Amino acid sequence: MVYRVVSTKLTEEEYAALLDECGREGVSPSAFVKSTILEALRHENASLHMTEEKVASDPAPRRNESKSLRALMKFSKSSSHQKESL
Repeated sequence: MVYRVVSTKLTEEEYAALLDECGREGVSPSAFVKSTILEALRHENASLHMTEEKVASDPAPRRNESKSLRALMKFSKSSSHQKESL
């Protein structure tokens, strides 16, 4: 199996928020990012197979999201709010 490296750049504020979230979750930044990416891909793949009506009428996919995906969504929202206030 071949592994590939994925990297990104974060502002100081984004990195601090990431470290705070990792501390709350009890995981390393690397483990947090990897599990969040994999969960997002699984979630996206599952969503592609559902009809629009099914998604609208079935709240189950939201209930089944992992803590890391919810944390990333919260982190993304807080980061965008920080950018808007600058």
